[in-house]
Amino acid sequence: MEPTGLLHDLISVSLVTQGVAFLPSQTQTLPDTDYTLTVLTEASILQVVARYFEDSNPDRYSAGDLTNLDPLNPSSLFMKHYGECASWNQFVGAIKTITDNNIRISNDLRNTSEWHFNGNQINAGHQKMKSIRSRILQQLTAGDENAPDYDVARMDCGRFLHLAHSFYSNANWIELNGQIDPDVIRPSYNLGKNSKN
Repeated sequence: MEPTGLLHDLISVSLVTQGVAFLPSQTQTLPDTDYTLTVLTEASILQVVARYFEDSNPDRYSAGDLTNLDPLNPSSLFMKHYGECASWNQFVGAIKTITDNNIRISNDLRNTSEWHFNGNQINAGHQKMKSIRSRILQQLTAGDENAPDYDVARMDCGRFLHLAHSFYSNANWIELNGQIDPDVIRPSYNLGKNSKN
C-alpha cells in the first residue's frame, strides 16, 4: 500500500471511530468506558495496521481476520501476524509518538485557532492540514541517502490527526453535509462553500 493510501486509511478510520466529543487523554475523573483522543487515535492506528496486514497478505488473511481480533491491541496483532517470537515494543513506541504529538497540540497550542478550527479559521486550519500532509508524504517517500525519517513522519502524523479530529469536532461540517468525508484530507479538496453569483 502506498504512503498516500495508508495515510488516507488512517485518517478515515480515525474519524469514523466512535465518539462525539473527547478529552485529550485519560483523567481520573473519567470512567474507563469513555473515549479520549488518545484512545481513539490508538484504536484507529491498530485498525489501519490490521487492515494493512490483511490487504497485503490476501493468501493468508480474509477481511476481518485481524481487524476483528478481540482484543485488538499491539500484542495480539503482532502475535497473530508475526508469531510469538515478535516484539511489539517498537510498534507501541510508534503509536505513543503519534498520540503524544496529537495531545501536545491540545496542551501547547490550545489558544491557536487554526490548530483547532476555531474562530472561523477553517481555511487556515485546512492549509495547515495540507502542508503537514505534504510534509509526511515527502518524509515517507525520500530515498537513497535521504532514507525516510519515520520519527518525524510519526510526529507530523500526530499533528495531522489532531487537525482532522478538531475539524470534525469544532466545525459544523456534519450538520451541513450529513456525514464524515475522509476526502477532506486530499490537497485538492475545497472546504469553502461555492457562492452563486
